[in-house]
Amino acid sequence: MLLKFALFYFAALWASFFMVVGQRSVKDENSLTGRSHCDYCQKTIPWPYLLPMIGYLLYRGHCQHCGHKVSIIYPLGELTFGLGVLIISSYSIFPSRDLFVFSLLFIMAPADLVDHWVPDYLQVILLVGLLSLYLFTGLSFNYLTTGLALLGFFLLNRCFKNGLGGADIKTMLILLLCYPLTFTLLFLQLACLLALIVLLYLNFWRRSTVRGLVFFPFLCWVFPLTFIFFNRLFNGFL
Repeated sequence: MLLKFALFYFAALWASFFMVVGQRSVKDENSLTGRSHCDYCQKTIPWPYLLPMIGYLLYRGHCQHCGHKVSIIYPLGELTFGLGVLIISSYSIFPSRDLFVFSLLFIMAPADLVDHWVPDYLQVILLVGLLSLYLFTGLSFNYLTTGLALLGFFLLNRCFKNGLGGADIKTMLILLLCYPLTFTLLFLQLACLLALIVLLYLNFWRRSTVRGLVFFPFLCWVFPLTFIFFNRLFNGFL
C-alpha cells in the first residue's frame, strides 16, 4: 500500500511538470528552464505551494501574491495522472509503452485547453518514441488496421468538417499502429461518451451554449480507464 502511494505521488509530481510543459508549448515560454509562476501576476510560486494537491490546499486555491483564484484543473490533473499511472501499472503488460503514451496525452491536453491546438512536434515525439520502443522490443505494427482507420478518419473529416481536429486524427492513427483495433475503438468510444456527457451537462444543466469541446482532455482522462474496460470485456491484459 505504501509503495502504491509513493508511486501515485511520484506520478503526481510529474503531472505538475507535464501540465506546465503542455501549457507553455502553445505560448512563447521555455518549458524546461522557466520557473513556475502565477499566470496573472507573473510572480514566482514558492516551492511548498508546488507540491501536488497539498500546495493547492495550502494557498486555499488562490495565488498568495495577487489573490487570484487558481483553477481546480491543476489538483484534479495531478490526481488524474497519479491514479492513471496506478491503473496502467496494474493492467498493462507493456507499461513502458502505455505510460509513455499516457504522459504525451497528458501534455497535449493542457495545450488543447489553453489554445485549442496541439503542436505537431508533440505528435512527432509520440510517433518516434513508439517506433523506438517497438524496434527495440521486436513487436509488430498493425499496418492493415492503420490503413483502414486512415480511410475512415479521412471520410469522417470530409463529412464533418468540425468533427475532429487534425491533431486528434494524427494521434489516433499513431496509436492504431501499436494497439489492437478493439482497444482503440473502445478508447475512442469512451472519450466520445464522456465528451457527450459533459456537453449535455453544460447545455442542459448549466444552461450554457456550448457548440463544441476540446477533445484531448477526454482522450487523456479515459486512456487508463480503457485498460480496465478492455480487460473486463475481452478478458485479457494489454
